[in-house]
Amino acid sequence: MEANILNYGAVADGKTLNSEAIQKAIDTVAEAGGGRVVIPAGTFKCGTIWLKSHVELHFENGAVLKASENLDDYNDEDAYPQNWGCVSEGWCGKHLVIAVSETDVSVTGKGVIDGSGSSFFKNNPNPLNTGYAWRYGIVFNKEGILRPGQTVAMVDCRDVRISDVSIVDSPSWCFFIHGCENVNVSGIRARNCPWHANTDGIDIDASKNVTVSDCIIDTGDDAIAIRCAGKRIREDLDVCENITITNCVCTSRSCGVRVCVGTGTIRNVTMSNIIFKESSPAILIASAYMKLGKVDIENVMISNIIADDVGRPITIIESNNCVVRNIKVCGFSGRVMCQCKFVAEEAGSIQNIQLRDVNLEYVKPSFEHGDNNHAERGLYAFELNGVDGAYFDNVRVKIPSDIDLKLYSEENSINITKKDCNF
Repeated sequence: MEANILNYGAVADGKTLNSEAIQKAIDTVAEAGGGRVVIPAGTFKCGTIWLKSHVELHFENGAVLKASENLDDYNDEDAYPQNWGCVSEGWCGKHLVIAVSETDVSVTGKGVIDGSGSSFFKNNPNPLNTGYAWRYGIVFNKEGILRPGQTVAMVDCRDVRISDVSIVDSPSWCFFIHGCENVNVSGIRARNCPWHANTDGIDIDASKNVTVSDCIIDTGDDAIAIRCAGKRIREDLDVCENITITNCVCTSRSCGVRVCVGTGTIRNVTMSNIIFKESSPAILIASAYMKLGKVDIENVMISNIIADDVGRPITIIESNNCVVRNIKVCGFSGRVMCQCKFVAEEAGSIQNIQLRDVNLEYVKPSFEHGDNNHAERGLYAFELNGVDGAYFDNVRVKIPSDIDLKLYSEENSINITKKDCNF
């Protein structure tokens, strides 16, 4: 069955609230056994809508789903048991598009989801001057209100497809894949203000069998995050696995790809054919977030990466008595400003790291930065501490004479091999 929302009372004037009309179209298609709900060209203001099993929400060219600026138009925060917000970061558990415990759900088409984030953020960024992330500064929510949370939230779902649609001006993470299985994200565009905090592109959390491909992400926080915080989904859901990311361009003001956060195991992750811009680091692999959580990480394969104008190229950090092992990088070229840092809190808990065909050129920051940036940059291009097993093959580092950076430091590490490297 196909249902055009205009036939259910939707009005494309950018002012009329269309939540009820769109929901009626979705419910009608779901009751008929499934099909497509069409959002035609025009701007449709909307609050929360709930996707149902076997329903495709399809955006035609020129279609805009414009999020309401009124929090009363969104779901209650206790609308489903898996929901949550983060008051410390300034956002709540209200969302624009939600699917919970559904099967075979899709969001497709060439249209735009406008999260109206600018209505909830302060106007002027505060320069941090504390590091290489958020080089333009950062802003959070306006005083006295919480921003809506993730714009599109797929929670505890199976067989999910998100393709071609764009998200702009999200008030929080753009796409949230939480506790899902068999998910395909392809061809999406995410564009948020570079100083809007917490506006991640795609967050994949406690999910398995997820592919992300052919996406262009330009956002104020992590471009893509791989997490393992599944306790809100099911008590035993403590694994995020079988995740592949390929053919993407990621511009971010925090991590390009973050592999971090939660309690459990993240494993079997591939990243290939990705360009990173303005992030710091391009890739972060860490067993805890701000000393919180406890994630074992294993089997991460990274290949064919270009990092342009980034802070740290690759950072691997172990803490809280975890294991980070079997990390392989093959083909990484970049213009970078900070060191590669592989540091374990417990000696020997970072295991079997391989870097092959890596070329790094160190450059000075192109933006204003604080005095402590020198300390963050580090003293060495590569710093190893507490590593058991690292193999460097054809790793080349270029450091101009006016940058005070040495090549290599190794402490508390064993089984380190270097072949055809210039350090």
